[in-house]
Amino acid sequence: MGTGLARQADRPEHQCCLFLRATMKHSPIPIPGKAPEEGLKLVDKNGERNFKISDYKGKFVVILFYSGDWECRDNIMAFDKLLDRYMSAKCEVLACSSDSAKVHQSWIRTPSSDGGFGGTIRIPLISDCSGSMSQKYDVFDTEEGVCRNAVVIIDDVGIVRHAMTTSMEHSETAQNCLDIVAMLKQHKLSDSEVRNINAKAKSSAKSRSESSSVSIREISPVRLDVKDLEQTWDVSSDPELAKVLNIAKMLGKAAPPPMVSVKKEPKFDMSVDNLRRIGNPRTSVRACRASLHRNLAGFTAPTLGKNQKLQIESLVEKMMGVAYMPEDLTGQYHRLYMMNQREQIRLFEEEVFLNSGDIRLREPKAVNWTDGSGVFVNNYHNFLIFVNYKDQLKISSVEDSTDVRSVILRLKRAVESMEEALKSLTKRGFTTKDGKFVHTQDGIHGHGFDLSFIVDYPGFEKEGEKTLKSMGIKCGLTVQKYGRRDGLYEVRVSQRPDDTVMAVLKRGVLGVDALGNEEENLKKKHNIKPLHAL
Repeated sequence: MGTGLARQADRPEHQCCLFLRATMKHSPIPIPGKAPEEGLKLVDKNGERNFKISDYKGKFVVILFYSGDWECRDNIMAFDKLLDRYMSAKCEVLACSSDSAKVHQSWIRTPSSDGGFGGTIRIPLISDCSGSMSQKYDVFDTEEGVCRNAVVIIDDVGIVRHAMTTSMEHSETAQNCLDIVAMLKQHKLSDSEVRNINAKAKSSAKSRSESSSVSIREISPVRLDVKDLEQTWDVSSDPELAKVLNIAKMLGKAAPPPMVSVKKEPKFDMSVDNLRRIGNPRTSVRACRASLHRNLAGFTAPTLGKNQKLQIESLVEKMMGVAYMPEDLTGQYHRLYMMNQREQIRLFEEEVFLNSGDIRLREPKAVNWTDGSGVFVNNYHNFLIFVNYKDQLKISSVEDSTDVRSVILRLKRAVESMEEALKSLTKRGFTTKDGKFVHTQDGIHGHGFDLSFIVDYPGFEKEGEKTLKSMGIKCGLTVQKYGRRDGLYEVRVSQRPDDTVMAVLKRGVLGVDALGNEEENLKKKHNIKPLHAL
């Protein structure tokens, strides 16, 4: 929350109406100005009811705008801690988001341990689904369809006295608003000022309605034909005048319609036909893994705090429940930060983590798992999600065979189900910017897609690791030793900035086939017999 700029009509000595021009300059409501009457729904511990600002006449009202349920519990609880002091000051505190009344009710009923209010809440929640009220305060993000974090203070006669967007700590915001309410009570508007403000509001509404129609008197009865006028102009002897008249003609033409650019939201979209054309590797592969790196919209701070990480964890648990996921993707979530070292190692010794390329997690103290860090594993042990580990989500589909197509199709179904669940729970999806998914992984580009194979190459082991890595580079692959076993390697597909998911897949399948064919030649060269023949 930056420092506000004072602005109060006709009374410069009053410095209590703080207003950020930079972020709210398009607000149709002047400060001070009459608060809009919007017929919205409000939800509190008693259920759902209608909301109008006129119902609170005689009291000050603080409206706390926030981006969405389950994301902003801390915002509301900061005001709740000071609510008794607000009530003593005869000031009501309300909160408002674009979530529906049903979503509000669900959030209130959700246990506190899962990011809700456990059935009780002292601050009512306003549902402004269309943004009709928040737009009038210029605190509605039309692209995202959510309210911005902001505070509006309305006095006891229904006049907006203070409006401010904020990025301060929630506790500081709550305390500052309480102080501002106290100052505004000391500098009340006079009766004449209130009458002027109400009159301006009525006049403004009347002028808007009248501007929609044009009186006949405003239209001149004279009709001029431009072509007739131009025919009387003799410019043949004056080339400079001809140039000027030509420019005038060009200026008189209607401007071409503006270019409309439609933002295309990125998505992990794979067709079965394309996968069929690529096919699976024909050479021996121990396991294959495809991953997507994602972050959740609404959790965009560079460094997330403990509460935000716990909110993400709670959201993932809800999202991966039977209510949103098909049966084959349901499973168990493991809170890694609550497990001791022995329990962590026992978990990571399961085969799914070998196949997912995460074998190094078996090493003691390989990772310091902080609050909110965990991993979800489905019941079939071929799908997992790391939570708050590097990126907020690492979503992986695995198979202990060459069946890349099944891996990709499972990943596609999972992500589609997750996106639907996120929209239902938070009205948002994954974080994107400039048509690309936001993540922090080096060497992986806007699609956030990563593909790797676990292979057993005793032939290359005998020939020398340098030969394997050199051939991998030629095939567009990065090869590194995997685990402690001889001849076991992880083969990851290298990426270029303009690569599509299909390009990465094709390079991976063709590259691992090329390595596999050379491995067969090297096994013959070094007289390495198949395992079943030993």
